[in-house]
Amino acid sequence: MARRSGPPNGEYVRVVALARLLPALPEGLRREASDALYRCLLAEPDAEALDELLRATPWIDAPVLARIFDATLIHAATPLTWSGALTGWAGVAHLAPWIERLGGAAALETIARE
Repeated sequence: MARRSGPPNGEYVRVVALARLLPALPEGLRREASDALYRCLLAEPDAEALDELLRATPWIDAPVLARIFDATLIHAATPLTWSGALTGWAGVAHLAPWIERLGGAAALETIARE
């Protein structure tokens, strides 16, 4: 299904489908599905897919999650302000599950102290 979906919103549908399937996939298939998520996001960044990705955080392959995190920061809402970086869409508070998954509780604590 994820491969065949086309317009409208083809990449969004793929991202949502893959994100929702990740928890049910065997461990061995999660890296491939995570890579597919990343490719879909690069092809067509979609702000509405972010919440689906956040819900799938525990099942996204960590190295791929780091690339997704990076791509999301690049496409974050502009103009970038300090307040927006902390609390806005794709800001630190919004992406806290990814920060914790990638850097542990210590990463969140460090950011909170800054």
